[in-house]
Amino acid sequence: TIAEETHARLYLLNAAHNITKDQKENGTTYISIMEENLSNLSKGLSCTIALWTPVSVLITLPFGMDKLT
Repeated sequence: TIAEETHARLYLLNAAHNITKDQKENGTTYISIMEENLSNLSKGLSCTIALWTPVSVLITLPFGMDKLT
């Protein structure tokens, strides 16, 4: 795969459309899934994320980037 050839690390995003019974019993919520997505986006984009509220975020872009494309 491209990831293997480039030694890239894959970070998955969860659409939160389907969780297992075990996940539900262990307290998985829509918010916890989205927080994990934010963490993975932050790692993948090599930036920091400050959470203001459960639904609004601030993404600090690396130096030299003026937008996400």
